[in-house]
Amino acid sequence: MNRSLIAILLVWWPLLLGAQVKTLDFSCEVSGSEFSRGLKSDVYVVSPDGSKTVVSSQKESKKTIPLTEDGCYKVFCAFETKEYGLDTLSKEVFFCNKEVIGIKVQLKYGKDSGFLLIQRIMEPDPGVELVYSTFFPQGYYRGPFFTITNNSQDTVYGRYLSGYFWGEVARIQDGVCGEFRPGTIDTNFVEKDPLFPGESTDALVGSFGVRLYPGMYRFKLFYQKKPTSFDSASLLYDNGRRKWYCSVHDGYQITCDFEIKESDFSPKMGNN
Repeated sequence: MNRSLIAILLVWWPLLLGAQVKTLDFSCEVSGSEFSRGLKSDVYVVSPDGSKTVVSSQKESKKTIPLTEDGCYKVFCAFETKEYGLDTLSKEVFFCNKEVIGIKVQLKYGKDSGFLLIQRIMEPDPGVELVYSTFFPQGYYRGPFFTITNNSQDTVYGRYLSGYFWGEVARIQDGVCGEFRPGTIDTNFVEKDPLFPGESTDALVGSFGVRLYPGMYRFKLFYQKKPTSFDSASLLYDNGRRKWYCSVHDGYQITCDFEIKESDFSPKMGNN
C-alpha cells in the first residue's frame, strides 16, 4: 500500500467508523418552577477509561456520548438547594459492543421527586423473528400487521403490556430511514399471556395502527425478557421530603422493512 493511500485512510477511517459508533443518549429535564431558581446541579457520565462528560441540567437538554469501549459507564447526578440541601444519585450501566446497540438515559428532577431511567437497547435473539403480514388502509385496526415468532428459549414480553407487541414505523426514502412514529398507545387492554417459546402473535404500530401511503417503511419494536415495563422506574427511596425513582431495563430491538403498494388501496374482490 502506497503512502498517499495510507494518508487518506488515516484521515477518513475515523470518520467512517464514527458513522457506526454506538451512543449513550442522555436527556435531562429540570422542573421550571420556583424551586429551580438558584438550583445548583452536577450531572455527568464517567466512561470506563475515567473520562467525564458533563450534562447540562439548568434546563431541558440532551447529550450524546460515544460508546467507544466495553465496561461500566457511571451516571452521576447531584442537586442542591438551600431549602433541601444536597441530593445525589449514581447508577452504573454495562456496555458490551457485541450485544448492546445503544443506551438511553432519561433524568427528570423536580421539587418533590427525581426520576432516572436507563434503557439498554440490545441486539435481538436470532430465534425471535418479525415478518410483515398485511395492511388494511381503513378500519379500527388499520395495520400494518406483522407476525412475531418466538423460537428462542426465553419467554418474550411486550414493551407496554406483557402480551402485546406494539412498535413504531418510519419511512425509507432513497435508502435513508426517517424518524420513527410510535402511533397511539392504549394500555387499557385485557390481560394477555406473553409470547412463550414456539409461539407466534400479531404485532402492530401502536395499539391501533397508523395511516400509511405507498412506499418503503421500517417497523421497529422492543421486547423484553422480564415482565416489567421498559419505560417505568421503581421507587428507590423515600426520605419523607423527596422520592427517587430509578431503574435499568434491557429492551431487545427488532426491525422489519416492508412495502406498502398502490394495490393495497384497491377494493378487494370477493370470490365468485
